[in-house]
Amino acid sequence: MPTSLANREIAFVQAILSAGIVYTVTRNCSLGQMDGCKCLAKKTKREDTAKTGFLWGGCSDNTDFGSKIAITYLDNRELGQFDSNAKIRLHNYEVGRQAVKETMIKICKCHGVSGSCSLQTCWMRINTFEEVGDYLKRAYRKAVKIDPILERVREKDMMKKSAQHIQKMSLIYAEDSPDYCIANATLGSNGTLGRYCSQRRTRGASKEEKRSCRKLCTQCGHKVRRERRRVITSCNCKFKYCCEVECQSCAKEQYSFVCSRHH
Repeated sequence: MPTSLANREIAFVQAILSAGIVYTVTRNCSLGQMDGCKCLAKKTKREDTAKTGFLWGGCSDNTDFGSKIAITYLDNRELGQFDSNAKIRLHNYEVGRQAVKETMIKICKCHGVSGSCSLQTCWMRINTFEEVGDYLKRAYRKAVKIDPILERVREKDMMKKSAQHIQKMSLIYAEDSPDYCIANATLGSNGTLGRYCSQRRTRGASKEEKRSCRKLCTQCGHKVRRERRRVITSCNCKFKYCCEVECQSCAKEQYSFVCSRHH
């Protein structure tokens, strides 16, 4: 899909890309796999400890370092760009960076006589990337559409509008999304006809899995067809000294669900 577009889906891609860089760099920093990076040590005032019952210590994940790297790779590419799309990208990159910080979790270790936990030492750790993605999905659903022509004419007003009407953590976009049900080679969309979907209803199935066939097929005017497929998988694997794994090829039949035309 062309990156020059400025629709809601592109806004999400921009944010998740930025978040992915911050997340990966921060995690690798905490694992000691990056030079010039160290954990964040937050000092706690004595009066703050009395109020909260814990003090900051340990080694918090350095999201600031991750954000600097993301800015270098993404934001700095927009230097010298003054069009509205560049401003939209910069805003959505920032939303992605903040998503990693906003979803961080506090980890604490207890101290005290006989495990009384009268005092705790706490530090901040990045959450799973799944949680970051869920955060950005919520931002995607609440994304705000702006008028790029109006913004170019009145740039000062844009800043005022951004401050008053566009929340800092809202994704922004300027164009309506195309109809993804229909194939469009120009936009890089293959449509949903022929797409496989999920009808998993077991425990642990996500909302997206449960609604998959309805969203991809039914809502696009297609029907859901069940088909039987023969799948080849590796099986009966054995470790052979040294150091190979030998497997047999086993065939099994499984049912899949696909979007098809009404006849």
